[in-house]
Amino acid sequence: MALYYKESGDRESQRVIVFLHGGGVGGWMWDGVTDYFQDSYCLIPDLPGHGRSAGEPFVSISDTAAYLNRWIMDLAKGRELVVAGFSLGAQILVEMLGQEPELMDYAIINSALTSPLPGARVFTRPLIGLTFPLVRNRSFSRLQARTLYISDADFEKYYEECCRMEKETLLSILEENMSFQVPSGFKKATANLLVTVGEKEKSVMRRSVQQLMNLQERAAGIMFPGVGHGVPLADPALFHRVVQRWLADGTIANEVIRVQT
Repeated sequence: MALYYKESGDRESQRVIVFLHGGGVGGWMWDGVTDYFQDSYCLIPDLPGHGRSAGEPFVSISDTAAYLNRWIMDLAKGRELVVAGFSLGAQILVEMLGQEPELMDYAIINSALTSPLPGARVFTRPLIGLTFPLVRNRSFSRLQARTLYISDADFEKYYEECCRMEKETLLSILEENMSFQVPSGFKKATANLLVTVGEKEKSVMRRSVQQLMNLQERAAGIMFPGVGHGVPLADPALFHRVVQRWLADGTIANEVIRVQT
């Protein structure tokens, strides 16, 4: 596997931040956030089957996590390591922590579904078979883009990537996403963890935050008020302020809601 990735910020910084995007988008979803982290060395890969890594098949969350752990080890070179993941990228991050519990210093897990949906692998394939043509429908894509807070400026990029995505890639991603379970090694992770969800997300997403917090005593949970699935796109400045403060001294900004276990 060889994934495309973009770099930004200070290459000499002692802090490396890796940003993992969600399913159906690309590393570009983090552009508004990484603009605020110019004092860190930021690495933003396109995941398998997405963007400029579309030629690399998406096999599984576990396979992608194993590759990214090896890749990060080579690039971080002993520096402080922070990884932020959103949605599919957050599930991959949870799996990375399970596979290599001592690799990271900080992890920001945004909107990770950790409760498998009943019958996901049984019903996903026939459902996608019926609905896949909608993926390339411009009006449908416009509706999807709004739910993810994708701006008008980024819509053409999003639509182009939707049109390029292969049916088998989409199937693999959705099957993995909806049947994902937290690996046993996650409990052993030594990183400081910030687990986030949007206030307007589905209840299963809020339950996922609670599950991760119950499994990991090092995890702090927060809810972004008034936001659904996609706070890094909806309000990158808020996302940066909250994360930057937490990285600096471990405290939670007053702008968000603390989740209690």
